[in-house]
Amino acid sequence: MEPSATSADNNGFSAEKHNYEVALLSFGHLLNDFYCNFLPILIPMLIVSMDISLALSGVLVMALAFTANVLQPVFGYYMDKYNFSRLLLVVLPFGAFFISMTSFVSNFFTLFLCVALSGLAVSLFHPMATGMVGKTANKKSMGISLSFFIGGGNLGFAFAPIVLVYFIQAYSLKMLPVLIVPTVILSILFYQAKLYKIRTVNKDEKNKSTLSWRSLAENTALLKLNAAMAIRTWSHGAITTFLPMLLLTYGYDKTASGWLLTGF
Repeated sequence: MEPSATSADNNGFSAEKHNYEVALLSFGHLLNDFYCNFLPILIPMLIVSMDISLALSGVLVMALAFTANVLQPVFGYYMDKYNFSRLLLVVLPFGAFFISMTSFVSNFFTLFLCVALSGLAVSLFHPMATGMVGKTANKKSMGISLSFFIGGGNLGFAFAPIVLVYFIQAYSLKMLPVLIVPTVILSILFYQAKLYKIRTVNKDEKNKSTLSWRSLAENTALLKLNAAMAIRTWSHGAITTFLPMLLLTYGYDKTASGWLLTGF
């Protein structure tokens, strides 16, 4: 028996709705990772304006790396147990606000706090939005939906340095808060699409499993994988953090730093 025209229309509408929701979450991932990669470009300017040392610059990178990456499994663990979906409406403006406020701070402690809080938004968004993509995407196109979502984050992270360089050259460091506006607009679209109603944990499933730190410590394969990732992140972080300063020392302008970081 062939499906009716009404059924086909409903299926088409449902597919468009799924695609729209995935597109919104993918663009959210783009913005989330876009702001996450501001620090390498900001550090040389902050060194001049606040007279901070290279060692303290490394502390800032460490703070961002910890709150933006190390805390992700912790938030993911609790999101599997409790519903945090309403945070979707505020998490992106939250992160954009604090990284933009780095251009106004006058002491290192406040700068450290702003950087750490901006990273916190990254750790919250990743497990939450990834779970939502899994629940909103059409099951027949799950692979392509996840690819768009992941690609959005990579695109935002890659183009953040060069976009930020041109923005600061065209305006000034004090105009960074203007870049919060896209996150506010996207949060409104999240609200209109009712994405905040998608629970981070299934309503009919009560996950009462507990995390066994001992089993994780005894999992040698997992430890080896994490060690490899740590070494890779160590070298990657060192290059992206100190390459702009090295180029400026040799007389290159900020644009060269931005393009090299985008290419890297």
